[in-house]
Amino acid sequence: MLFSMGLIISSGFSQTLKFRFTFDDKLTDETTNAYELTPGAGNGTTILPTTTVYDEGKYGKAILLNGTNDYFDLNVAGLITPSTQPMTVCAWIYNTVETLEISASGFDEEQVIHVKGSRVLLHAIHNETESNIATWVTGESVKSTTANCIVRNAWQHIAITSDPVTKILTYFVNGVQVGEPVVGKATGWSAVGTGYRIGAHQIGDRSFFHGKLDEVCLFEGLLTAEQLTKVMNNDFVISSVRPVISDNELRVFPNPAKDILNLEGVANVKQLTLMTLDGRSILKSESTNSIDLSGIASGNYLLKVENTNGAQGYKKVIVIK
Repeated sequence: MLFSMGLIISSGFSQTLKFRFTFDDKLTDETTNAYELTPGAGNGTTILPTTTVYDEGKYGKAILLNGTNDYFDLNVAGLITPSTQPMTVCAWIYNTVETLEISASGFDEEQVIHVKGSRVLLHAIHNETESNIATWVTGESVKSTTANCIVRNAWQHIAITSDPVTKILTYFVNGVQVGEPVVGKATGWSAVGTGYRIGAHQIGDRSFFHGKLDEVCLFEGLLTAEQLTKVMNNDFVISSVRPVISDNELRVFPNPAKDILNLEGVANVKQLTLMTLDGRSILKSESTNSIDLSGIASGNYLLKVENTNGAQGYKKVIVIK
C-alpha cells in the first residue's frame, strides 16, 4: 500500500494529505501527524477506543456505525479553511440505511465528514425518489447534477472537490466524475471550525451514518479524477500525477465577450466547453483556443478547458449581446 504526502502545485495551492483514517483496528491517522479520533457518545458513557466496532472494510477493517448515536471526533482545528483553501474530501462508504429520516432539507442526510462548528463537507443523501452525494460547504445544500448515483448495501468510493476561488464543486463516485461541476453561491462558504466529525452532524444528535466507513481522507488542493482513482485504489503516489490547469495559467479575452471568446496561457488544448452555472454543457469546441458565442444568449457562464494531457481548468465568463 503506497502513499505520499509530498506537495504538488495545483491551482496555486499545494496538494497535501491532511489526514487519512484507515480504521484497521485503530483510530489513528496514517499521516506523520498521527491524529487520534475520539469516539462519541454512542460508544459508551465511558469513552474508550476499545468500544469501537470494527467490521470487514473495503481494505482491511472499517468502522461500523449504528445510525443512532455513533460518531467520531477529530479535535484539531485549522487543517483546512474551506472558505479560502481548495480541498478534496473522500471516503469509501457502505450505506445500509433502510428507514429514511427526512430532514428539513428533504433528504435523509448520511453524514461522512462534518466541520465541527461549521458545515458538512461530504455526505450521502436519500429520499423516496433520489440518492446522491452532496455538501453544505457553501451554506446551502449543493448536490451532484446526476441523481441516483449512490447505492445502498455496497461499497462505493465518493469524493467532492471544492474550490472557494472559482466557487466550483465537482463530484466523483468510484473515481468517475458524476454530473457536471456545479458553481456554488458566492457567500456562505464554511469557516475553519473547531475540528471534524465523522459519521454524524456537527451538533451530534442528527444525521447519523448507517453502515461502514473506510479510508476517510482530507486533502488540501483539488485532486483530479486520475488522482482520485489512485487514492481509491490505495495507490497514493500522488506526486506522479499531473496537476490541473491553474487559474493563473488560464486567461480568456475579451471578457465580457460578444461573438468570439479567446483563450491563452494553455498549450495543447483538447476541448473547450461552455457551461451554465448549474453545470449544463451547452457548447463545445475541439482542438482550438477560441469558441464561437454567436448563438449564445447574454448571461454568466463557465468555460471548461481540457488539454491533451487530461488536465482541466475553469473560468467564469460573461456573454453580452
